Amino acid sequence: MKFTCSQTSLAPALQLAALVAQGAPASALPTRLLLEARGDSLRTTADVGGLRLDCAVPASVARRGSLVAPVQLSSFISDLVPGTVGFESGDRSILIVTSSGWHTTLVCAASSSFPKPIPFNAGPTFSLTEHEFLRILKQVGVAITEFGNPTVSGALLECRNRMLTMVGVDSRRVAIRRHPIADLQGEIKAIVPHRALEIIDALLRRFPLETVRVTQSAARNAVQLAIGPASLTCQLHVDKFAAYQRLLEIRHLTTVRVSRSGLAQALRTASNFSFDAAHGVRLEFRSERILKASAAAPDVGATDGQVQIEIEGPPARTTLSTKVAMDALAVMDSEFVELGLAQPLDPVAFRQVNGEDYLYVMNATSDEGWNPPV
Repeated sequence: MKFTCSQTSLAPALQLAALVAQGAPASALPTRLLLEARGDSLRTTADVGGLRLDCAVPASVARRGSLVAPVQLSSFISDLVPGTVGFESGDRSILIVTSSGWHTTLVCAASSSFPKPIPFNAGPTFSLTEHEFLRILKQVGVAITEFGNPTVSGALLECRNRMLTMVGVDSRRVAIRRHPIADLQGEIKAIVPHRALEIIDALLRRFPLETVRVTQSAARNAVQLAIGPASLTCQLHVDKFAAYQRLLEIRHLTTVRVSRSGLAQALRTASNFSFDAAHGVRLEFRSERILKASAAAPDVGATDGQVQIEIEGPPARTTLSTKVAMDALAVMDSEFVELGLAQPLDPVAFRQVNGEDYLYVMNATSDEGWNPPV
């Protein structure tokens, strides 16, 4: 095998491959990458834990071939100065890399030692732009972590009747994003693991302004995402998603429209006096079209502030975790948001006004023992 390629083209492809390799268990064998030179391109492949990423890089191939290289090749190529990188392997176990005065020898293995491709017979499929998909992932992604750690279930992806629905759930909230799909062929239902979502996010950012093609296998046991020169195949191991419907069954008695920036500022300001995460910030929605946000901390003091609102229904109150509420406001872009409220301890629904079809429902927290100092 002998070829040359650009460092600026190869480094990003290897970085993506290394990102997949990071998911290998600590007890696993050292992770390696498959390199295949043929035609006018080099194909890099990483395969770890049910995720397989292939990426094509333009190359000048003098002698075709393939081998398995250590994952450290990624960081080495990234550290080189931009320019042409040469690769040559006469023996299958040795790869010689030359670039910018560097002469490097890597211990490799035969390509036959690399995992076989994940079986995939194409089934239902749809496409959308990189910008649209990245936006959807951002809005759903806020609800697939548990106090900084990824949830086990990942995100639910469903497509039917020309509508894409993605759902993220953890113990504190559910985020649901719907987006129309013009070219949907068939129906798709998959629970995409959190690890795969991280790789998808990195792919979308690496290839902006591209169209993304998402396909589920005919056997329904894998999903494939193709964007630009890259293709990610993800095996599906979970077929039951978290039971989030109870959060959507609450009948809201009060509907409030409030400035998104005004609500965010009120939550952020009051939270300076909310040191107990279980209590959060108390919100009172009054019939005189005022939202009162307040918080108190023992031995520190108390604060309250007001924001103008529009209200339909009886006065209401709730107590929310500032961080969980701010997560929702941060991924919305409408000027106003609409809140649906019922009883003080019932979940609260956030929707955008004249914006995307995005629903965020979060649990309220108890304000038992909330007594502001006099």
